[in-house]
Amino acid sequence: MPSTSRRQLLSQSMLMMSAVAASGQLLANEDTVPTAVDSQLSPIPDDQLVHLLNRISFGVRDEDLALANYLGFRRYIEQQLNYQLLDASEVENTIIVNLATLNASATELINAARTGDIGQAEAAIQLQVATLARQAFSQRQLYERVVEFWSDHFSVSIQDGPIRFFKTIDDREVIRPHALGKFRDLLHASARSNAMLYYLDNFNNTRSGPNENYARELMELHTLGVDGGFTEQDVLEVARSFTGWTFDPRNDYQFRFLPFSHDFREKVVLDNVIPAGGGEQDGNTVLDLLAAHPSTARFISRKLAIRFVSENPPEELVDEIADTFMATDGDITEVMRTLLFSSVFAEQASAKLKRPVDYFSSLLRALRLGPDENIFRFLLTQTSTLGQAPFTWPAPNGFPDQSGFWANTNAMITRWNSANVLISQLNNNQVSALINGGRTPNEVLSALETNFLRQTLPKPEQEQVIEFAIGEQPADLRLSVATAIQVGKTMLIALAASRYFQSR
Repeated sequence: MPSTSRRQLLSQSMLMMSAVAASGQLLANEDTVPTAVDSQLSPIPDDQLVHLLNRISFGVRDEDLALANYLGFRRYIEQQLNYQLLDASEVENTIIVNLATLNASATELINAARTGDIGQAEAAIQLQVATLARQAFSQRQLYERVVEFWSDHFSVSIQDGPIRFFKTIDDREVIRPHALGKFRDLLHASARSNAMLYYLDNFNNTRSGPNENYARELMELHTLGVDGGFTEQDVLEVARSFTGWTFDPRNDYQFRFLPFSHDFREKVVLDNVIPAGGGEQDGNTVLDLLAAHPSTARFISRKLAIRFVSENPPEELVDEIADTFMATDGDITEVMRTLLFSSVFAEQASAKLKRPVDYFSSLLRALRLGPDENIFRFLLTQTSTLGQAPFTWPAPNGFPDQSGFWANTNAMITRWNSANVLISQLNNNQVSALINGGRTPNEVLSALETNFLRQTLPKPEQEQVIEFAIGEQPADLRLSVATAIQVGKTMLIALAASRYFQSR
């Protein structure tokens, strides 16, 4: 892998994204929809489809809305849940071809960095580029949303030593393959991940010096929750159960159990006796206990409800999701199906503030911008500036999912300024497509409400936007084409800064 600068690395995305932009439309034929789904569903209002797409995608696009309208609410969800049937080969193939580190082993990445063939941060940057590419351009939008959720839930920071290399493997072999599978399998895979072993110090957890860091976060952040019913003694017993779990630098840093480092004595975890002599199985037993625990079901269900529904989800919704979790042995697809088909989900439109990644991805998608070097430099720069570049949260609890954290004055001003710069650089053809031939301020705003905002503003806000764009001139004044385009740009800037676009 030849050495590349950060700018050169980002320019590689031009090749990658040109192919992504040419990727095939999401298939809308019956072969992509499970046969068990009722094909005679009644049509539902477009605003419900917009709400659905705002929550399960990284931004509403015309083609997504058209397909959702064609399939209907439930069938569209079913198609997204059956993500393997959605053709993402263009995205994935071009990522592999142009971002070589994503397919490399841990040993290859570390050796390449040692020899100078790649920069110390190059693997991390390529992983960030790939993540943003998938979020912005993959047809598997709900899948990418769930991948993002688990990346936060099992958070490890690429700013921490060898995790700059290990996270590539963790993303490729742990998070993504298990994102819509069984939680138990994801939990086991995470416990053996070299990234997690290093990040939470379990790689040096030995019988002579038990390290409680992973044990505590395993229960507090990954499974039971802080109020899930475990004690300090449970933390110690779980730490003892995982003694000897590490990775082997001589075997591509893969998981290895070291018997001579393990505490073979009896353990008692959550009142469950783990007999002496279990060895590696002690850790497996703990993971199974935690995966099947009712507190885990409620903790995961609440976090999913917060991410996809509202910051304060109703208890009845959490109960409903948790019941599905328990009844299906933590089947994440079934859990998501329960969540998205619930009446509560449909009632919570615009209840969440977009985090920085959401805001900028949805801005690009709403503006119909295709992928190129500048787009990805823009995404990396803006998400870094606002503290949400992928995999950079320094603590193991993942990026915050509360509006208050992201809604401070400086952050909002940065969003507005960045949107202003991006929109100001749109060419006439791009703006003309969005205003759809509108020649009066009223017509221009109406087109942008449909094509960009995806909702109709209340009358007072309409008047404010028009006044912002044209001052005291009449709203039905017929404009020249050039003036209409400029008015469209000005209105786009106002709409992108509005609370209506900031929420999802």
